[in-house]
Amino acid sequence: MVQVSSAVSKTAALAMLAATALPFSATAQQATKVAAPGAAATVMQLSESDCKVFAGMAVRVIDSMGRQNLSNEFVKAMIDFAVTKKCSGPYNIPTRGQDISAFESISGILASNGISLERIGVRQIKPVAALTQN
Repeated sequence: MVQVSSAVSKTAALAMLAATALPFSATAQQATKVAAPGAAATVMQLSESDCKVFAGMAVRVIDSMGRQNLSNEFVKAMIDFAVTKKCSGPYNIPTRGQDISAFESISGILASNGISLERIGVRQIKPVAALTQN
């Protein structure tokens, strides 16, 4: 029950961010260097207003797909990225099943507005628990 309460409070925090989302400009992104194995990589850093747009978009997609149809790991990762990490990449979002469609929807909507999750350093991964050993 504590996990449900925690997830509800985090979803509420994400919804509050979404409610305050302002129109954004893709030009507000700033390049940030991050360490990558073997070479330096450049990822875009979202501005505060762009991060609010990301949060709002994530909430709308989660609501439209139905929270019950998405994994807890996916929803928690989206909240963590938007609220805790303040949309600073790189970041891995665990996805499986319907999560993949939700991630692709969010990615597509943001891309049409000039924000590339790939350039921010956000990528979808299979959760460790979903991997099998031979």
